[in-house]
Amino acid sequence: MKVFNLEKILIFLVMAGQFLFQGVYIPGMDFAPAYLLVLILAVVVFIVKKMFSLKGTMNYNGFGILFALLFADILFVCLINDKMDYGRLMLIFFSFLFFWLCKDNAESEKEVRFLYYSYIFIMIISSLVAIGQSMNIEFCITWWQNTHADDKIVGALEESRMIGMAADTLAFGYQASTAFIITLFVGFKKFKIMKIPLLALFGYALIINETRSAWIAVILAVVIYLLNMPNVKSKILRDYARFFGVLIIVFALLFFTMSEFNVFEGTRMEKDDSSTTARFAMIWTAFNHAIHYPLGMGAYSVQNDLVVGANPAEYSYVVKNTAHNLLGNCVASYGFIGLFLMLMIYLKSYKSYKIISKNHVYYAEYLPAFVCLITLALNAFFHNSYILNGEFSSYVFFGILAAGVSKAEEYKEEIK
Repeated sequence: MKVFNLEKILIFLVMAGQFLFQGVYIPGMDFAPAYLLVLILAVVVFIVKKMFSLKGTMNYNGFGILFALLFADILFVCLINDKMDYGRLMLIFFSFLFFWLCKDNAESEKEVRFLYYSYIFIMIISSLVAIGQSMNIEFCITWWQNTHADDKIVGALEESRMIGMAADTLAFGYQASTAFIITLFVGFKKFKIMKIPLLALFGYALIINETRSAWIAVILAVVIYLLNMPNVKSKILRDYARFFGVLIIVFALLFFTMSEFNVFEGTRMEKDDSSTTARFAMIWTAFNHAIHYPLGMGAYSVQNDLVVGANPAEYSYVVKNTAHNLLGNCVASYGFIGLFLMLMIYLKSYKSYKIISKNHVYYAEYLPAFVCLITLALNAFFHNSYILNGEFSSYVFFGILAAGVSKAEEYKEEIK
């Protein structure tokens, strides 16, 4: 078996382990989940390949240096605050390495599609399990319990929020919405008939998951799809699509703001309690901590005297939770330098896609990765799970864009 093919298999196993079997440990090696051990093996295989083969490149188009600087900043902040949580640092470090692996295994259109199809295939399994949980099929509940180390499924089912095979309800919302978006944007060359059933599957999985930010992310993605439609050559069809994109925005605003039009009335999607309204106070409080700890706290923990903007009903939510926002969590944990570097990674992603769209023959293959990054960041804007705290999917798409910009620059040089 070629080393390159082995790497792709290992990447698939890492994704499957993180999305489906996060609580599985190898007997006698209980210091890390099995998927992290597979990731370590993948890194070793990759390094061996680099040592004995000229295939591939060490050029990461600015992403590599940004990830390296960000990890150095995180390490420094944790050290000066005596918050050396090695489990958390290992998660961040290996997440960055996963970007490295994905980038070097997304050098062609075929390889990029392998990553997209892998994501979809894995989420088909998780979504079917979620549907089984909604139907109270015992196997779908016990399978989750046998492959995870906690009992989060109990609380999820009590709230009637299906979890699939993900680590928690939010993770499933992130992953199902991302799978929906990939399916929407990627053209199925051999199995075109599967597109509608898959969209229906992931859409229904999102309905029974009831993660509000995931629905907002999907609506945004659908609008972007209708406004772009890069594979459609007919100007008339594109104009109709843009018209429908505007309509979707209008109806989405009606559904989420006007009770007489709200199709989510009576569900979690339309609830507006203190835990929801406290989000603004959580964000202001996080930035207030950053003002007092400009280099960061190492691990954000709310101090009562630094809570701002919370009324009495919201105060307990602000104290018990962190920012519920990727910007607030990053700046409070790793300071303004950490926040700047994280935002630079997203800015680099945007610039990379702009280069790809202008210079790459197959630029449409990279639009799904860029949209997925936008929507995952939108999800993280409302939660504590983000790229520095367990959100794993984004690194796949960072890697795809980093590989794409390399190819785009090669095409540009060939034209010259």
